[in-house]
Amino acid sequence: MRRVGFYLGLLLLLVAAAALARDLWLWLAGDEGFRLHALGNLWAALDRESLLLLQPAVERHLAVWLWEGIVFPLLQAPAVVVFAIPGLLLARLCRPRRSRRFY
Repeated sequence: MRRVGFYLGLLLLLVAAAALARDLWLWLAGDEGFRLHALGNLWAALDRESLLLLQPAVERHLAVWLWEGIVFPLLQAPAVVVFAIPGLLLARLCRPRRSRRFY
C-alpha cells in the first residue's frame, strides 16, 4: 500500500509539472505576462461538458456545502498547486524505506 501511495504522489507531481509546462508554454507563445491557470480553466480546456455537469452532480448527490466550501475553491486555485501539494505529501509520506543493514 505504501508503494501505491508513493507512485500516486509521483503521478500527481507529474501532472503538476505538465500544468506548469502548459502555463510556461502559453506565456512564451502569448503576449500576456506569466500566470498560473486555475484548475477549472484547465478542466474546461480539456472537457467543458464534464465540468458543467460537476456542480449539479455534487450538489444533488453529495452536499451543497461540499460544492461551496471545497470543490468550487479548488477549481479556482492554480492547477499546479492543487496537484503539487498532495503529490509532495504522498511522495514524502509513502516513500520507500531504506533497508538498514548493520555489518
